[in-house]
Amino acid sequence: MENFPSNITVGRKSHGEKMSNGSSITRRAIVITAALTAIGTSIVSDWIPSLVKEIYEELTAQPVLLVEVKRSHSPVSGVAITTSDVLRDGVLETAITDKSGLARLNISSTPKHVHLHVSLREGTLDRIHQGIREITKWPYQIRLDLAKDFESVQVASTSHVTTNTAVDKISKNIEYGETLLKIDRTVSAVLEIDWVKGTPHPKLEVPTKSGPLTLESVFQDIGISLELQWDEELPISVLGNDNTFNQKELISVMDQHRGKHPEPVWHFYVILGPSFENTPILSLMFDTELRRGAALFNDKNNFQNAAFTLSTLIHEIGHLLNLPHPWQAYGDTRSVMTYPHRWSDSWDWKDPDVFHFDWFGRRHVKRAPTKYVKPGQSRFLDYGAPLPWRSG
Repeated sequence: MENFPSNITVGRKSHGEKMSNGSSITRRAIVITAALTAIGTSIVSDWIPSLVKEIYEELTAQPVLLVEVKRSHSPVSGVAITTSDVLRDGVLETAITDKSGLARLNISSTPKHVHLHVSLREGTLDRIHQGIREITKWPYQIRLDLAKDFESVQVASTSHVTTNTAVDKISKNIEYGETLLKIDRTVSAVLEIDWVKGTPHPKLEVPTKSGPLTLESVFQDIGISLELQWDEELPISVLGNDNTFNQKELISVMDQHRGKHPEPVWHFYVILGPSFENTPILSLMFDTELRRGAALFNDKNNFQNAAFTLSTLIHEIGHLLNLPHPWQAYGDTRSVMTYPHRWSDSWDWKDPDVFHFDWFGRRHVKRAPTKYVKPGQSRFLDYGAPLPWRSG
């Protein structure tokens, strides 16, 4: 027979407690009933209404984006915020932070991914923050710290020169740092393209209103004789375990597979792959230190759109040439270095301006000191001082 401890019995005794005349059972029943009543009352009066309110708010919530900007816990006012729908390439809303450092952006649609562009002018510096946010719930709040999240980019007030004639008249007075602009030059360059296995080769020729346009003809227009080299098929393993690129993997591929070309040939390196960190990002220059490499991603088979792909490729090579987005520097222009949604309804793939560089791009590539243009010579957005789009 099994021996039990003396303080534990089987039956109506438990842990040494004796029950007499059912009084203990009655007291327990009262306590349990009271507890259940309290719980039920709490559920009815507090939890259920709270749940209903939460569900109602979730169903009726307006798509509102709250952006809060602080510097060391102190609110920052006057910060300009622009949001755009990543998938639809459309501007959603703009706002400026108030005295509490908060901006409220009422958005008409409910995009899953939002591109955020935040900027603040401080003296001669523009402090800029950009990124893509996946919106999981509306309203959605973003908290940014000016000291940690913002990248300082030198910019200057400009006279918005939009015609080549006007630029030619002032070009002799424009300097890059201490160096005067050189006369127009022509250079030889190689575009080396590597692609992940299974990634298609996009067509790099499109019809426009002024006739067929190719990658080579666009760069010939700014003094670059470009040779296109489809170089190497990359194994799927370069993507890592998640079958998508991240910045570290892109740099690793460039370090291992980028070829060498003798001076004075300029060398652009581009990688074609499936996607970037499973986001809607379709292209980027991933080497901002030396401007050597960029990447295009065939997300949702967008390489089938030859015009979009050609324009995107030229845009990224423009960054490798140290060209900024116009609206972040000297004022927006109709050029390959802006975004489609910034052209609004006037965006037309038959328009040759979609593929060509504006007045600053052409002047920069053909006349600026080599170290500020040639890939591998300087950091992105390093021009010396004063800035090249500022007339002296």
